[in-house]
Amino acid sequence: MSGPNGEAGSQPGERSFSVLTDRVLGVATDTRAIVRSDERVLVLFLLLLSIVALSVFLHYTVLVLGGLPEVPPGLAVVSS
Repeated sequence: MSGPNGEAGSQPGERSFSVLTDRVLGVATDTRAIVRSDERVLVLFLLLLSIVALSVFLHYTVLVLGGLPEVPPGLAVVSS
């Protein structure tokens, strides 16, 4: 006699251990996939944020350095 899940030895109304395990593992697998995709999105966001921060830093560094006055040739220190 086979049970409701097509497995031999199952009593009517009883759920087999393998079906419960598959359901639990299926949920765990789905959860890990969601977490993994969330981690990828977070890593991508942090990468883009760091690129933007670096570009802003370089932009303002060049802006500040470009605004500095030139050193007159007579004041330049030449080491001999």
